[in-house]
Amino acid sequence: MLNADLYSVDFFDLQLRFAAKVAELSGLPFTETVGSHTNIYVRLGMGPRLDHTNPDWLEYVSALATARNPTAWTYEVHRRRAHLPTGPEVAASVGCFSYAHFGPNRVRLHFHAGSHLLESPLSIANESLRRRELTTLLSQVATLGSDVQVVGASWLYNLSSYRRLFPEPYISSLVDVNYLDRRIDSAELLPVLSCCLA
Repeated sequence: MLNADLYSVDFFDLQLRFAAKVAELSGLPFTETVGSHTNIYVRLGMGPRLDHTNPDWLEYVSALATARNPTAWTYEVHRRRAHLPTGPEVAASVGCFSYAHFGPNRVRLHFHAGSHLLESPLSIANESLRRRELTTLLSQVATLGSDVQVVGASWLYNLSSYRRLFPEPYISSLVDVNYLDRRIDSAELLPVLSCCLA
Protein backbone atom coordinates (compact mmCIF):
# COMPACT_ATOMS: atom_id res chain seq x y z
CA MET A 1 0.00 0.00 0.00
CA LEU A 2 1.19 3.49 -0.71
CA ASN A 3 2.27 5.54 2.24
CA ALA A 4 -0.28 8.36 2.19
CA ASP A 5 0.76 9.86 5.52
CA LEU A 6 4.08 10.09 7.25
CA TYR A 7 4.49 8.02 10.37
CA SER A 8 5.34 10.07 13.44
CA VAL A 9 8.80 10.50 14.90
CA ASP A 10 7.45 8.82 18.05
CA PHE A 11 6.45 5.77 15.99
CA PHE A 12 10.07 5.23 14.95
CA ASP A 13 11.45 6.20 18.34
CA LEU A 14 9.40 3.50 20.05
CA GLN A 15 10.57 0.85 17.61
CA LEU A 16 14.21 1.88 17.89
CA ARG A 17 14.05 1.87 21.69
CA PHE A 18 12.52 -1.61 21.54
CA ALA A 19 15.28 -2.81 19.18
CA ALA A 20 17.90 -1.31 21.53
CA LYS A 21 16.41 -3.19 24.49
CA VAL A 22 16.35 -6.45 22.53
CA ALA A 23 19.99 -5.85 21.56
CA GLU A 24 20.90 -5.20 25.19
CA LEU A 25 19.17 -8.35 26.46
CA SER A 26 20.19 -10.66 23.62
CA GLY A 27 23.70 -9.48 22.88
CA LEU A 28 22.81 -9.07 19.20
CA PRO A 29 23.97 -5.95 17.37
CA PHE A 30 21.49 -3.08 17.45
CA THR A 31 21.47 -2.81 13.66
CA GLU A 32 20.47 -6.48 13.48
CA THR A 33 17.61 -6.17 15.97
CA VAL A 34 16.25 -3.16 14.09
CA GLY A 35 15.80 -5.51 11.15
CA SER A 36 14.69 -8.62 13.01
CA HIS A 37 12.47 -7.16 15.73
CA THR A 38 10.78 -4.10 14.21
CA ASN A 39 8.85 -3.33 11.04
CA ILE A 40 11.11 -0.43 10.10
CA TYR A 41 12.31 -2.23 6.96
CA VAL A 42 8.74 -2.39 5.67
CA ARG A 43 7.82 1.11 6.85
CA LEU A 44 10.81 2.56 4.99
CA GLY A 45 9.38 1.07 1.80
CA MET A 46 12.22 -1.41 1.30
CA GLY A 47 10.02 -4.44 0.70
CA PRO A 48 7.62 -6.84 2.40
CA ARG A 49 10.31 -9.02 4.02
CA LEU A 50 13.72 -8.17 5.40
CA ASP A 51 16.51 -8.65 2.86
CA HIS A 52 19.87 -8.14 4.55
CA THR A 53 21.51 -7.67 1.13
CA ASN A 54 19.22 -4.85 -0.02
CA PRO A 55 21.59 -1.95 -0.86
CA ASP A 56 19.14 0.62 0.53
CA TRP A 57 18.92 -1.31 3.80
CA LEU A 58 22.70 -1.64 4.02
CA GLU A 59 23.06 2.11 3.51
CA TYR A 60 20.40 2.80 6.17
CA VAL A 61 21.88 0.50 8.86
CA SER A 62 25.44 1.63 8.11
CA ALA A 63 24.46 5.24 8.80
CA LEU A 64 22.22 4.15 11.70
CA ALA A 65 25.19 2.53 13.44
CA THR A 66 26.98 5.87 13.67
CA ALA A 67 24.02 8.26 13.82
CA ARG A 68 24.08 10.73 16.71
CA ASN A 69 20.29 10.56 16.72
CA PRO A 70 19.04 7.23 15.31
CA THR A 71 15.41 8.35 15.51
CA ALA A 72 16.04 11.53 13.54
CA TRP A 73 18.04 9.56 10.94
CA THR A 74 15.29 6.96 10.58
CA TYR A 75 12.61 9.62 10.28
CA GLU A 76 14.63 11.43 7.62
CA VAL A 77 14.97 8.22 5.60
CA HIS A 78 11.23 7.63 6.02
CA ARG A 79 10.43 11.16 4.86
CA ARG A 80 12.61 10.76 1.75
CA ARG A 81 11.08 7.38 0.91
CA ALA A 82 7.45 8.28 1.72
CA HIS A 83 6.48 7.99 -1.95
CA LEU A 84 7.32 4.25 -1.95
CA PRO A 85 4.85 1.48 -1.10
CA THR A 86 4.97 0.30 2.51
CA GLY A 87 3.61 -3.04 3.54
CA PRO A 88 1.82 -5.64 1.49
CA GLU A 89 -0.46 -4.82 -1.41
CA VAL A 90 -4.01 -4.79 -0.11
CA ALA A 91 -6.28 -7.18 -2.03
CA ALA A 92 -9.55 -5.93 -0.53
CA SER A 93 -10.68 -3.54 2.16
CA VAL A 94 -13.92 -3.13 4.11
CA GLY A 95 -14.06 -0.30 6.64
CA CYS A 96 -11.16 -0.66 9.06
CA PHE A 97 -10.24 -4.17 7.88
CA SER A 98 -8.30 -5.32 4.86
CA TYR A 99 -6.41 -8.38 3.74
CA ALA A 100 -3.34 -9.07 1.65
CA HIS A 101 -2.21 -12.31 0.09
CA PHE A 102 0.30 -14.06 2.34
CA GLY A 103 1.76 -17.00 0.47
CA PRO A 104 -0.17 -19.72 -1.31
CA ASN A 105 -3.75 -20.17 -0.09
CA ARG A 106 -3.32 -17.67 2.76
CA VAL A 107 -4.41 -14.14 3.37
CA ARG A 108 -3.36 -11.93 6.24
CA LEU A 109 -5.72 -9.59 8.06
CA HIS A 110 -4.83 -5.96 8.60
CA PHE A 111 -6.54 -3.29 10.69
CA HIS A 112 -6.39 0.41 9.87
CA ALA A 113 -7.88 2.73 12.44
CA GLY A 114 -8.20 5.67 10.09
CA SER A 115 -7.86 9.31 11.04
CA HIS A 116 -11.43 10.33 10.20
CA LEU A 117 -13.00 8.72 13.26
CA LEU A 118 -14.25 10.82 16.17
CA GLU A 119 -13.78 8.02 18.70
CA SER A 120 -11.78 4.82 18.93
CA PRO A 121 -12.61 2.40 16.13
CA LEU A 122 -12.51 -0.33 18.78
CA SER A 123 -14.93 1.37 21.17
CA ILE A 124 -18.08 -0.43 22.33
CA ALA A 125 -20.08 2.06 20.25
CA ASN A 126 -18.29 0.86 17.09
CA GLU A 127 -18.24 -2.86 17.91
CA SER A 128 -21.23 -3.89 15.77
CA LEU A 129 -19.90 -1.89 12.81
CA ARG A 130 -16.46 -3.50 13.11
CA ARG A 131 -18.06 -6.98 13.29
CA ARG A 132 -20.08 -6.26 10.14
CA GLU A 133 -16.94 -5.06 8.36
CA LEU A 134 -15.01 -8.15 9.42
CA THR A 135 -17.86 -10.47 8.41
CA THR A 136 -18.16 -8.78 5.01
CA LEU A 137 -14.41 -9.00 4.41
CA LEU A 138 -14.30 -12.67 5.42
CA SER A 139 -17.24 -13.38 3.10
CA GLN A 140 -15.13 -11.96 0.27
CA VAL A 141 -12.18 -14.12 1.34
CA ALA A 142 -14.42 -17.20 1.34
CA THR A 143 -15.01 -16.72 -2.39
CA LEU A 144 -11.30 -17.36 -2.98
CA GLY A 145 -11.78 -21.04 -2.16
CA SER A 146 -12.40 -23.41 0.72
CA ASP A 147 -8.69 -24.05 1.24
CA VAL A 148 -7.80 -20.39 1.90
CA GLN A 149 -6.66 -19.70 5.44
CA VAL A 150 -6.86 -16.32 7.12
CA VAL A 151 -3.94 -15.54 9.39
CA GLY A 152 -3.44 -12.69 11.79
CA ALA A 153 -0.35 -11.46 13.57
CA SER A 154 -0.80 -8.22 15.40
CA TRP A 155 -0.20 -6.65 18.77
CA LEU A 156 -3.90 -5.73 18.64
CA TYR A 157 -4.78 -9.25 19.81
CA ASN A 158 -3.54 -8.09 23.21
CA LEU A 159 -6.54 -5.76 23.39
CA SER A 160 -9.84 -7.20 24.56
CA SER A 161 -11.61 -4.59 22.42
CA TYR A 162 -10.01 -6.17 19.33
CA ARG A 163 -10.33 -9.81 20.41
CA ARG A 164 -14.07 -9.47 21.04
CA LEU A 165 -14.60 -8.88 17.31
CA PHE A 166 -13.51 -12.44 16.51
CA PRO A 167 -15.21 -15.80 17.17
CA GLU A 168 -14.06 -17.72 20.23
CA PRO A 169 -12.53 -20.67 18.28
CA TYR A 170 -10.21 -18.23 16.54
CA ILE A 171 -9.25 -16.45 19.75
CA SER A 172 -8.57 -19.82 21.40
CA SER A 173 -6.18 -20.70 18.56
CA LEU A 174 -3.92 -17.70 19.19
CA VAL A 175 -0.29 -18.58 19.89
CA ASP A 176 2.06 -16.31 21.82
CA VAL A 177 5.11 -15.86 19.60
CA ASN A 178 7.20 -13.67 21.91
CA TYR A 179 9.94 -11.77 20.08
CA LEU A 180 9.21 -13.28 16.71
CA ASP A 181 12.39 -13.54 14.68
CA ARG A 182 11.55 -12.16 11.24
CA ARG A 183 14.30 -14.27 9.65
CA ILE A 184 12.20 -17.38 10.27
CA ASP A 185 9.18 -18.20 8.11
CA SER A 186 6.64 -17.99 10.89
CA ALA A 187 3.50 -18.65 8.86
CA GLU A 188 2.80 -21.83 10.80
CA LEU A 189 2.84 -19.89 14.08
CA LEU A 190 0.17 -17.46 13.02
CA PRO A 191 -3.42 -18.03 14.11
CA VAL A 192 -5.64 -19.38 11.39
CA LEU A 193 -9.18 -18.11 11.03
CA SER A 194 -10.57 -21.04 9.07
CA CYS A 195 -13.55 -21.42 11.41
CA CYS A 196 -15.15 -18.26 10.02
CA LEU A 197 -14.97 -19.18 6.36
CA ALA A 198 -17.30 -22.18 6.52
